[in-house]
Amino acid sequence: MSIISLIYSYSTRLWVALGKQPPTPSAAVPTLQEITNHIKSLYGCALVFRELEGNTIAAEVNTVATEVLLAMQVLLESYSVRKSGEDSMRNTASLHEACERARNLSVDNREAALKIWKQDSDGLKDAIKELNSLLNPQSTENEVSDGWDELLGEDAGQAELSEDDISAIKKVRTNILSCIKNALSWLAA
Repeated sequence: MSIISLIYSYSTRLWVALGKQPPTPSAAVPTLQEITNHIKSLYGCALVFRELEGNTIAAEVNTVATEVLLAMQVLLESYSVRKSGEDSMRNTASLHEACERARNLSVDNREAALKIWKQDSDGLKDAIKELNSLLNPQSTENEVSDGWDELLGEDAGQAELSEDDISAIKKVRTNILSCIKNALSWLAA
């Protein structure tokens, strides 16, 4: 995180040197050298995460590092074509926002995985609801339409299920609930 803080700080210094009028390129040279060093460090740290930590945290670090590096690229390009001071200020702010998002980086692989579970839990809840509605079609008659009738036809969900179908649906539901329970207990430990 200290690398991100340094990138944030030096990007502000760079804007003071080049973004304000009149620009002072001589003041920007040491700042650009520091930014170059910190970008190299950020890239190196992101690569190390792949080797030392779990896949989920490594993917999160990669995403955050990529956002910061792309924002830095846009900022540096805005100085190279000498756009208006507003462009460089806006691009500096975009880089700052990417750095702020990086501060919410997970502490470890477990926390990163828990974030993913929380983001994806709505889809799992919907899947369980759909399975329950297949088992209890009368309980879903008063619900708002989910749009499938329009695509599949009015009679699509009204066919009687065989005992084998019901048994298979119950097994799938039990397996999904068991997987969720096991994953959440692992993540909470």
